[in-house]
Amino acid sequence: MSPDSSQKTISERLSILEESLGYLEVDGGRASEQFDEISKAVHELSGRMQRLESRLMDLNSRIETADPGLVAPPHSAGPDIMRDPL
Repeated sequence: MSPDSSQKTISERLSILEESLGYLEVDGGRASEQFDEISKAVHELSGRMQRLESRLMDLNSRIETADPGLVAPPHSAGPDIMRDPL
């Protein structure tokens, strides 16, 4: 093998490595953007879940302090049936 052909091989190999690095940088940037989007969505969903938990706790406390003669049926959202209707 002559020095020119080995130099060409190294040059080709370097070009291939540089091209691969460029693709990796692009892919890394896309992955970072997707991670940021997912992180934002998780943060928003976490906030929504905390608000829903707060509302649920508030509703439960209202039910517990409601008229003890009323009991909520299993399919109901609130106490609307008398415990002893007769």
